[in-house]
Amino acid sequence: MKPGWDTNLLSGLTRSPPSHIASLRSLLATGKYSDLTIYCRGSIFKAHRAIICSQSTFFDLACQGKFKEAATGEIELPDDDPVLIEKLVGYFYTGTYLEGNDTERWEDINSKKAKLPEKPRALDTRQKNKKGRRTHHWMEVQEEIPIPSNDGTELSGPPPKSAVPRLEDMSSEDLEYYLRYTSFTVNIEMYAIADKYGIPILKEFALEKFQKCLDQDWWDVQSFCSATRRSYELPSFVSLKMRELIVAHAVANRKMLNKVDEFQVLLLQVSDFTHDVLLRNWDETDKANAQRTDQMGYTNY
Repeated sequence: MKPGWDTNLLSGLTRSPPSHIASLRSLLATGKYSDLTIYCRGSIFKAHRAIICSQSTFFDLACQGKFKEAATGEIELPDDDPVLIEKLVGYFYTGTYLEGNDTERWEDINSKKAKLPEKPRALDTRQKNKKGRRTHHWMEVQEEIPIPSNDGTELSGPPPKSAVPRLEDMSSEDLEYYLRYTSFTVNIEMYAIADKYGIPILKEFALEKFQKCLDQDWWDVQSFCSATRRSYELPSFVSLKMRELIVAHAVANRKMLNKVDEFQVLLLQVSDFTHDVLLRNWDETDKANAQRTDQMGYTNY
């Protein structure tokens, strides 16, 4: 009899029970039995080779053979963002990651916002920070705005309960921080990290979460524009699928986006994005014309 698990038995174990996830979270939180330490620009993450190396080709290769990481049990990631590496390590243990501004600094920024003069606002408390406390986002109450549907047409309706953040109240430093960690941008960054460290399942997961952002947070144009810039800063072979989703969203909602100054600036400054939008728009126009021609009974020669 060969040692190990029956592969047929393991193939049916596609979902982990909550108790199993809780146990993994406990290992991550306490660092118990840790045999791998990840350093990233002042941040230290205690981890376990069996959990991380089984999901990432990069960490798998680094922790075997003659590499010094295999001997020391220490890996340094000096070029990465520690906020994103924290999300990455958390994903290895939970199968998911928090989106958006869930860090302590963002909580500090919001405490400043609460002291500003009162204006008509709605409060969005969808996300929690890593300590389990709500991370509050002050939102401006907006007038009726167009709502894009799944088929690319635009409808008119009331704004969502939480509309665009009051970015004008932020300092330039806080605004840069906010836009760096919106749900849109975080999913793009996690997709890029998954590509860098050889985690194909995380790439697909980040892609799905990004599509949900486009569907649910379509009204947050400034965050969309910021994420688009970031996507086009990355090499095209890394962010190609993300770009395809972005361009499709822009073309489907062009009437709404064209009314927003930030989007007009984006078109002027990111020429590759403008090029992709034009190609997609022309392609859809050609398809629509061909369909109308077929319906009218004409034949193209």
